[in-house]
Amino acid sequence: MLTVAAMRRVDAAAIDGGVPGLALMEAAGAAVADRARARLPAGGSSSMPTR
Repeated sequence: MLTVAAMRRVDAAAIDGGVPGLALMEAAGAAVADRARARLPAGGSSSMPTR
């Protein structure tokens, strides 16, 4: 796990290397969604309301 400061440096290096910031955010969002999906019970539903 990275500190906030270290993650900022990693993000900055990726952007300096040509990776668009939007691509970084989309990848991060997809990773969070995958982890959340993996925590759902079998069948993929939860008792939390959706929008």
